[in-house]
Amino acid sequence: MTNSSQNLAQALHELEQLKEELQTNWKDERLRIEESLCYLITQVIREDYNHIKNSIEAQVKTGETCKDQKTSQWVMSEFDSQTHPAREYTLIALTYLLLFDFECQNGSIASASKLICHASHFEGYASGVTLPRINGGARGRSKNSQKNQNKIAVLISSLRPTEGWRKERDAANCIYEEAVKLNKNSSMNLTPSQLTNLMTKWMKEEGSVCRAAFLGTSE
Repeated sequence: MTNSSQNLAQALHELEQLKEELQTNWKDERLRIEESLCYLITQVIREDYNHIKNSIEAQVKTGETCKDQKTSQWVMSEFDSQTHPAREYTLIALTYLLLFDFECQNGSIASASKLICHASHFEGYASGVTLPRINGGARGRSKNSQKNQNKIAVLISSLRPTEGWRKERDAANCIYEEAVKLNKNSSMNLTPSQLTNLMTKWMKEEGSVCRAAFLGTSE
């Protein structure tokens, strides 16, 4: 085998390894996004998740909906957002997630990477975890957010099982009832899905007090 052939073989091998690593990293994030969107559609928007998912999936497979279109061009009767303010963002996030699946199946790594980032972004808007920064009160909200994180971290630590938490979502579900009381007392004004997603997000953030409490490394 010539040097050029060896180099090509090595490059192909490294590419396959990269694909495997990316797919592993994407797996957990994809699951988190879909769990959140499923909850939003079934519990908040009060619609049939599988029906909406199958409808969008069919449009993706036929090319009626594709990644090169603007979201306003996506052909979905479900996009009437009059019934719930989070509805449009939820459906856009789900569409990006299904486009991500489609690109993964076709081996388009670069495109898939962008799509899952878009899915995560719009899921954040839909769940209320991320908000547009449009006024001067962000600094005050940040301080309040840190105080609330500290209180949630105490709950995570105090209710942590001896064998530790398996997943962030398990911890969020376990402390949910106590967190609801905190939500009311602290005037956080979050919906159930927003509260659960926010706690899960905090527990995934490296260096956060909630992450330390989840891992059991907090003092």
